[in-house]
Amino acid sequence: MRQETLSAELKSMGLVAFDDDPCLLRLTRDGPGGHVSEMAAEVFVGDIKGGFNDKDLAKEVICKLGGKFKASVGDQVATSATRNTLDWDKAKIGDYLGMEYSQTFDDEGHATLPVSGPIGVHHEGGGAF
Repeated sequence: MRQETLSAELKSMGLVAFDDDPCLLRLTRDGPGGHVSEMAAEVFVGDIKGGFNDKDLAKEVICKLGGKFKASVGDQVATSATRNTLDWDKAKIGDYLGMEYSQTFDDEGHATLPVSGPIGVHHEGGGAF
């Protein structure tokens, strides 16, 4: 039930499920200068894990999810209403749908995301949530 609820919410934001794996969803948007913003998310039971190449797109999705589910950036609740007041440059996304993350961005907007929640992996790249 939780998986269907989370998947339906992501679909309402424009993410599309992969035909061969409905747990994987993807969102692409054309941006300025030919840049394509992209996000992929995996929904498994009650958790969402994903990656992105555009932190503004990630902020949008995280805050929209935060309006319906518990999401925080640092000790502040993340919602569409609080999006512009959150300190995203020094963001610690904590207890986001059951996982704890600490995320930082360099000057070029690339993210480092050590995951200190139950899966215990370290991801570096465009970014993840």
